Amino acid sequence: MSESIGEAIKRIRKGKMTQKELAEKTGLAEITIRQYEHGDYEPKHENIKKIAAALGVHLADLAPDRYPVAFESPESYEAAWLAGGGHHGREGDLKVIRYNVTRLNDDGVREVAEKTDAMVKSGKYKILDKNRADHLD
Repeated sequence: MSESIGEAIKRIRKGKMTQKELAEKTGLAEITIRQYEHGDYEPKHENIKKIAAALGVHLADLAPDRYPVAFESPESYEAAWLAGGGHHGREGDLKVIRYNVTRLNDDGVREVAEKTDAMVKSGKYKILDKNRADHLD
C-alpha cells in the first residue's frame, strides 16, 4: 500500500518544521495540519499546493498517485516544452497536461474535466484504434 498524503506531509515536515510552523507558512490552522497527518481528512488541491510550497517539494512528492508528474520547476517544464518544439508526442503531451492541471485551482480542474469529457463525447478526438487507447469505455 502506498503512503497517504498525510503520511507524506508528516515524513517530509519532520526535521524541517513543526506542525505549528507549517500551519503558519500555509495559512492553515494547526489542527488542520494535524488532521491531515493523522488521516482524518484528505486535503483539497489548493491546500496540497500550499503545503508543498511551504515544504519546498513538488505535489508529486506528497501524492504521487494523484500528481504523477514532477518537473524540477516551472522553468524546466517550459524548457522541456520548448525543446520538444511545443510537442512531446503522446506520452510527453500527457505529462505536460498532468503537470499543468496540478497548477490549477479546483475550479480550473473542474473546467478541464468538463472540457475533456465533452471532447471525448463529441467523437472528434476519441481514439478509435484499440491498439492506441490506454483504455476505452
